[in-house]
Amino acid sequence: CNEAECPVDCVQSAWSEWSTCTALCDGGTRNRVRTTTVESTGVGTACGPVTEQGSCNTEACVDESVACTYNEWSAYSACTAVCGGGQQTRTRSSNAPQNGGAVCTEPLQEQLACNLETCPEAVDCSWNEWGPFEACSVSCGGGFQSRARTFTSPVNGGAACVGDVSETQTCNSAACATTTECVVSEWSAYGACSAPCGSGSQSRNRDILTSPSLDAAPCPSLSETTPCNPQACQDTTPVDCVVSAFGAWDVCSPSCLTTRSRAIVIEASNGGQVCPALMETVSCVGGTCPSA
Repeated sequence: CNEAECPVDCVQSAWSEWSTCTALCDGGTRNRVRTTTVESTGVGTACGPVTEQGSCNTEACVDESVACTYNEWSAYSACTAVCGGGQQTRTRSSNAPQNGGAVCTEPLQEQLACNLETCPEAVDCSWNEWGPFEACSVSCGGGFQSRARTFTSPVNGGAACVGDVSETQTCNSAACATTTECVVSEWSAYGACSAPCGSGSQSRNRDILTSPSLDAAPCPSLSETTPCNPQACQDTTPVDCVVSAFGAWDVCSPSCLTTRSRAIVIEASNGGQVCPALMETVSCVGGTCPSA
């Protein structure tokens, strides 16, 4: 069953660009085309036209002719020579005629003589003396050193200098001796601080055990200093002890003694006078104690 051919729709490409119009005015025609990539079969959608024509440039033609016209001259260019006679040029453009108008026949470029005065005498470039050679790049084993020179520029069209502003030569080609590196001892202990307080300094040293050869790196520093005792210094002025006055005598004791005392107001420091006795005891009378 269903042996009939299945329907296939037509497939066509997009339209091409429009062709050039057949007339500049008063109406012309233009065309565009497309191609059929798949033909329809059965009851499939049929293909459309493969060409299409449209109208264009429908505006009326103008019969009045317009002659060619000129635009303004440009400014003159720079003179082609600074002296001895040169030329400078100016130009202008034109607008094309229309509808069979007259064409432009006058020149679009004008030249003018300029800088006619005689040129002064030309002076060629000249070299100055060579400077001294720089120090050699190495002390042995073959190096290079350079020297330079300056020149005085030419004037009035004189010839340019020919040659180099610098030159290089080999130097110190003798073979290098075996390199001996510097050897130093261990650091010593730090010395005493230069101040007991208020920030001092202390140093330590080391010695060269093996001196380096000329082509080796120099020895490192042989001394080193570091800060010490950064704490602020205290006042060392001697301060004497200061005590208060004695208090009243105590009540006479059964042992017939009475005591009085005093307190320390300021402690002695920095070697000042020490404090005296803070208590005194004497015999007393009264009560059961016999009178003297």
